[in-house]
Amino acid sequence: MNRLFYATLVGTALAAALHTAAMAGPFEDALAADARGDNAQAFVLLRDAADKGDAKAQFALGEKYRQSQGALRDLSEAARRYQQAALQGNPGAQFSLGSMFEAGQGVARSDAQAAAWYLKAAQNGFATAQVRLGVLYEEGRGAPRALDQAAAWYRKAADQGDAEGQFRLGLILSRDNSTPRERFAAMMDGVFGPGKWRETSGFRTVAQEDALRAQGAGTVPMGTRSRHSMGTRDAPGAYDVVVDRLAPQAAAAKLLRAKAPVIRVVAEGAYGDQGPHLHIEPLLAEVARPGSHGLGKDLAPAEIVRDDIQAADWCRKAAEQGLADAQFALASMYQSGQGVPRDPAEAARWYLKAAGQGHAKAIARLQALGRANKTPGDAYASGGL
Repeated sequence: MNRLFYATLVGTALAAALHTAAMAGPFEDALAADARGDNAQAFVLLRDAADKGDAKAQFALGEKYRQSQGALRDLSEAARRYQQAALQGNPGAQFSLGSMFEAGQGVARSDAQAAAWYLKAAQNGFATAQVRLGVLYEEGRGAPRALDQAAAWYRKAADQGDAEGQFRLGLILSRDNSTPRERFAAMMDGVFGPGKWRETSGFRTVAQEDALRAQGAGTVPMGTRSRHSMGTRDAPGAYDVVVDRLAPQAAAAKLLRAKAPVIRVVAEGAYGDQGPHLHIEPLLAEVARPGSHGLGKDLAPAEIVRDDIQAADWCRKAAEQGLADAQFALASMYQSGQGVPRDPAEAARWYLKAAGQGHAKAIARLQALGRANKTPGDAYASGGL
């Protein structure tokens, strides 16, 4: 994340905290000094109030240290002051402390700590924290990757009118969110035909793996998970299958000729209670299901179903608030007819809005459309988001 983006996020957090302040007392005197442009006096007053335990002052003082207002820039002290306020339940400070852990500012970089503090702020209804928590879930940082958790938090922010949350929710709803197991089944159906293959074991628990090892299966040591268990990025998971009327060697050859997305295909002999079969490690990484990831129960898992119409609606809400990424996404939808009627003129209008904010992809798209000497809908009609 760049510094400007974090400054914007933190500024949002600080504004929210100041908006809720009661207009009386030392903290308000500091605000008045700040409004007069007397940063030095504001800093002194904030420090005195913060040292007396005022959470709003602690948060604002942390911001002073972070932004070098009235004091030398001191990120470690900023983090300390944020933590004081965060421990008192101040959502803006919880978010800001999380952002420092995510960026490695004043503290050792830790996505897990960032996620933990974002969660506290998100549970307090802080929309910007809900978005950042969603990003960590979507990218698998600080917790296993869980798109349904990401979408749920984006929706909470989107429902509050947060443009970034609306845009990110729109993107998730606009793409294929099928599970890796579903994509594996589609791959096998495409190569061998529906109903022409079946799993002989599928994903195995540790106990099931140990039972096979006891029968002499040459896999990994007892008490550990093999590639047949729920996968990780390093071990995406594997399937043992048999194909009707095809020996494992012939089935493996057919799968490879089809250029299916696989990491490894092995024709294996019989062992344990299994006959000859095909061992397949697909390039379709399975990830742990959401739930408790060290962050608490979070939100109830919910299926994500692709919905191009809803995706376009959410992107439009964000685009109308001036978010350039959303304007570009909406333009692409109009250009390709994804979730909205195909409309070259409307696509061009939104590309121009995004380009006017310096959006590099929108500028490039407009330049490409111009070089093609066609209407915006005819050129690059299949361009993705």
